[in-house]
Amino acid sequence: MIIRHTPSLLLALTLAACGGSDGTTDVGDNGDIAVHNSGADEVTAGGTLTFTATVTNEGPAAVGDVQLTHHLDGPGTVASITCSATGGAVCPATPGADMSVPSMPVGGGLVFTISVTTTADQIGAVTSALIATSEADDDTANNTGEATTIALDGRNGDYTVYGSNGRKYTLTLNFNQMTYEMSGQQMTRSGTFTRDADGVGYVFGGTARFRMAQDMVVGGFDFDLEGSEHPYDKGVRPIVGARVFSTDLAALAGKSFNLLGLNLRRNDMLESVVYPSTIANGELRSCRAPVPVRFDQCPENFRYVYALSVVGSEFKGTDATHKDVIHFRVARSGDTVVLLRAEDAADATGRHFRVGLAETAGLAGGTFGTSSTSSAWGATVLTDTRYSFSGTLTDGTASNFAAYLVPLTDVGPDGLRKGNRVAGDAPIYLGQNGGLVVMLGAADGGAEGQIDLGLR
Repeated sequence: MIIRHTPSLLLALTLAACGGSDGTTDVGDNGDIAVHNSGADEVTAGGTLTFTATVTNEGPAAVGDVQLTHHLDGPGTVASITCSATGGAVCPATPGADMSVPSMPVGGGLVFTISVTTTADQIGAVTSALIATSEADDDTANNTGEATTIALDGRNGDYTVYGSNGRKYTLTLNFNQMTYEMSGQQMTRSGTFTRDADGVGYVFGGTARFRMAQDMVVGGFDFDLEGSEHPYDKGVRPIVGARVFSTDLAALAGKSFNLLGLNLRRNDMLESVVYPSTIANGELRSCRAPVPVRFDQCPENFRYVYALSVVGSEFKGTDATHKDVIHFRVARSGDTVVLLRAEDAADATGRHFRVGLAETAGLAGGTFGTSSTSSAWGATVLTDTRYSFSGTLTDGTASNFAAYLVPLTDVGPDGLRKGNRVAGDAPIYLGQNGGLVVMLGAADGGAEGQIDLGLR
């Protein structure tokens, strides 16, 4: 028998030997499934991360029985996987971690949108991997698509820090890397920090520590400023910082604050000051009487009235009568509103440091991680009638104080308490605003010049 190899027959035999067809979409054995995955480089933890994984068949033949598997590594939970199809492809019946597709035509594509949710404390690398397998795909080098997004701690960033040495700084915190940088006033210092033993606060080193609230940092930092001869530039000094500030004067109208702080004189004297203040009619009205008195009860000769204007993120106050100029910011941390000031005195006699607590009906109490001008770090336990501090100095010596607290007179602010330390009988003032507590040694006793800042 003679077989004649016609051109059409030769073409059919060649296609059959190669596992292909003459233009049909029959399943073959030499298709090429490719997977590509993408996502954002960085997002803030506590939100949703989105990955887009694309599966295509680059041919030259259709591929059957494609198995798809999705893996998630790192923090977070897959909330949903959805699919859209192009080029004649058909999505899996139920998109999820394990999926199958009967066939993928040449040029067909599947686009999977993978949504991953994270909580605020779930930080680090989140990797989405989609893997495709098929016996009809000989090239497996491109069958896995991976993408990684870094979930950043929402507390990362720059905080404007007010030091009890009367200076302002920028504190940059990175909780993903556990690193910090403190800069300003011709100083730049960087390093790492760690979790404290209780898992509540953080440690720069020794008694230099801090705690975090929403958009606020409170603690102590070892400035040890080279070239400065002032003792308040040495050792661990209490700090309070924030990154959210308000310049809405109308929203502050009618609010009262108790300004507790220090005057740091050039002769190295530390003076304690308590100035009950009110914002009204575009003015900051403060009473500077020796004993804290509400402004409406303040004797005329102790009244300071500052006309307020906004300069950038700061308020500028000018008292024309006393020729005094001040600058301060209004920080917000959740429902907590705090006035912060640290600058050279207008009369060039030294530096001023102020923490202004919004007036409250009393003390809410609680337990606070606290930094003191004594360079101690410890815990303040507070009720409306008693305050105690238990901590450690930089040399390891124990530091303990306690005082019973009483309200001020009927002309004094409701949000302040006064007491006398059980040991030494040194008078103090104490105020609280939400999670922030301030203890100040009174000007008429042995604790003058000491200020403790604590955060619950």
